[in-house]
Amino acid sequence: MNDLHIKYRPNSLEEIIGQKPVVDSLSSLFEAGRQALPHAFLFSGNRGVGKTTLARIVAKFLGCKPYQVLEVDAATHTGIDNIRELTKDLDYRFVGDNPTKFIIIDECHRLTGNAWDALLKIMEEPPDHVYFALCTTEPGKVPETIKSRCHKYFLKDISKDDILDLLEYINEEEKISLPLTFLLPIASAAQGSARDAIVGLSMCRGCKTKEDVAAVLSTPFGSIEVITLCKALIERKLTWPKLREILLQLKETNPESVRIQICNYLAKVILNQPGPKEAERILYILSRFSTPFNPQTGFSDLLLSIGDLLFNSNGSV
Repeated sequence: MNDLHIKYRPNSLEEIIGQKPVVDSLSSLFEAGRQALPHAFLFSGNRGVGKTTLARIVAKFLGCKPYQVLEVDAATHTGIDNIRELTKDLDYRFVGDNPTKFIIIDECHRLTGNAWDALLKIMEEPPDHVYFALCTTEPGKVPETIKSRCHKYFLKDISKDDILDLLEYINEEEKISLPLTFLLPIASAAQGSARDAIVGLSMCRGCKTKEDVAAVLSTPFGSIEVITLCKALIERKLTWPKLREILLQLKETNPESVRIQICNYLAKVILNQPGPKEAERILYILSRFSTPFNPQTGFSDLLLSIGDLLFNSNGSV
């Protein structure tokens, strides 16, 4: 299944929706040329409103190739050692016409105090070829000493009308063919996040009724029956009577929504696995549900995916 939120990620300021003041400000900087660009940006706002996307667009304006852009997730690289490793080679320039190094630190509010201190040292007097973009959902946790060295941009939640226009465009481009009455609840459920809206559209692909849409949107990680099914598959404890009971409970549910719920639940579970052996089992199960079901044979496709796991991979239920 295509990752639509990646496919339709904006690549230019003109493609950004719902953030006109920010776009106008950056456009003015771009028009003034590279010499007018600050060496540090702070993009803040809720999830899925365009923070990291705008950082990448700034890097693109600077002519950066992928290898010149370093993205760091501060949620997992929080400490001073991580920042020291990040900054130790910044003085060295890339060979060629464009020596630029562009550092994007996502969820930057998760950095420790010592990490902020280490970052401040390089941000106080950055080399002329080094630029920073800090992205956060919690700007109040960013030290004032850091903020004072950044051009600060707050991204507001995207309006429901703008999100609906985006969904209608993608719906037509991808020939998903969901009616407007299905797109409206998807736009509402996104709560101002373009990314969440696009993911919601992808999740609801194949839904046949408004009830199917509501079920998918309200159970992002799976209904009780789906969770029970996933746990039994992971633990290899699924008996035929138990499977039959689950399938009877799911028979009135759109099989594609069941598949999506299974994928979402397994993706969440895999992040909590202690080692590669446990993760490998879940990845194998996930792979059996990675392809969208045929709208005409969805329930059969669901049965075949489960049957492959029960019989072909293990030899028995």
